[in-house]
Amino acid sequence: LAPDNLNIGYLTIQKTASLLAAEIRVLAVPVSVDVLPLSGEIEDMGTNAALGVERVNGQIERLYSLFAVEALHSTRAIGLRQLEDKSVTLGAETGKLFSAITAVVPAVSDDRAQGPDIEAVAKVLAAHR
Repeated sequence: LAPDNLNIGYLTIQKTASLLAAEIRVLAVPVSVDVLPLSGEIEDMGTNAALGVERVNGQIERLYSLFAVEALHSTRAIGLRQLEDKSVTLGAETGKLFSAITAVVPAVSDDRAQGPDIEAVAKVLAAHR
């Protein structure tokens, strides 16, 4: 998504998105059936609720990062479209989010590390829940 087609733009974060999706799926594996006998083997009931909550929190964190990858692609595509056609407009809320994202992440004109961009956009998304 670089205007001169000489850079790879966001191509490398496909791997990041794939990894995040895989981690989210792994964290979705139920933990409630993996309980050892408790209280000297008198009790065999346990919920592992704390572990379940920890996993859900991990999923949420990764979802913000995954959504950030999608938002980076979307904002760049919108920006390129607006370069070609100045009449392209966004809805009110979409426009606010677009402005917030482009305020913290400049358009990709040269290849650069994308990690800081993903983190910055994930924070923007979390703030705009």
